[in-house]
This record gives sequence, structure tokens and C-alpha cells, in this order.
Amino acid sequence: MKRTLLLLLSTLLLISTLFANDKIKFQKVRIPVQNGKDIITLQKIGIDFEGAYFEKNKFIELIVADYEKEKIENAGFNYSVQIDDMSKFYASRLYNKKGKGFGYGSMGGFYIFDEVVEQLDSMYSQFPNLITQKSSIGTSTLGRPVYAVQISNNPGSDDGDP
Repeated sequence: MKRTLLLLLSTLLLISTLFANDKIKFQKVRIPVQNGKDIITLQKIGIDFEGAYFEKNKFIELIVADYEKEKIENAGFNYSVQIDDMSKFYASRLYNKKGKGFGYGSMGGFYIFDEVVEQLDSMYSQFPNLITQKSSIGTSTLGRPVYAVQISNNPGSDDGDP
């Protein structure tokens, strides 16, 4: 029993050591396809189609790992790399680009509640002639305030002129 447990732990340690330094790289590739048979072939060799973009009888765009690219090549398909490193691509989108819209929030690019409130306050301080100050119109099921603003060329008025 001890010997089996020791062997199992040694094997797990070896596997984790081997894969600890091997970060899987994902790329977005475009594969020209002639017909439905090409799609079936890609499925049969084990290519994941989640999030795929497809134009009938033209191409399919997929996010693939290096080992999947090898399968695609071995099956005789050509491809072009659209995005070389998906991790870097998405990481670059997370940085707040000042002056270019709202930027990105801290939760995978999305805003948390406090950041939304901060954005509303910032919009009002920068553009008081276009937006009203936020006002609470109730509370959410989580007990947080629900805010509303009016964005208009004449904010704060009820003249019906948007």
C-alpha cells in the first residue's frame, strides 16, 4: 500500500514538474474550407469548435492550442495565424486607454459596481452640460442603489427634447 502510494505521488510530482514550465499557447487561426467535409474532418481529428467563426465554403476561424495546430497540419489543412498569442491579446485589452471611451474594468475587462459609480461621477464632472448627476431610483435585490442619469443636449429638463 505504501509502495503504491509512493509510486502514485512520484508520478504526480513528475507530471506536474513536466507541465509546470510548459504554458500552453493559444492562437486564433483561419483555415480555408471548401465544403462541409472539411468541417467534419476537423471535428474528427478532435478540433474544438467553441467560439468558432465560420463563413460557408470560405473559412473557419478557431482558437487552437499548439497541439491542435499540429493536428490541423497533419490532416493536410493550411491555415493563417490571425492572433499569435491570445493571452497577450486579451491582456492588452484590459488596460484602461484614457480618452478612448470608457476603457476596461478590473474584473476581466468588466466593471465592478464601484467602478460603474466612479464612471458615472467622472462623466458628470467632465460633461455637466450633457449628463445629470446620478440619482438613486431604488435598490437592487442585493441592496445596492440603482442609479439613473439623463444624457441629453439639455440634461435635467423635461422639455422632451433629447
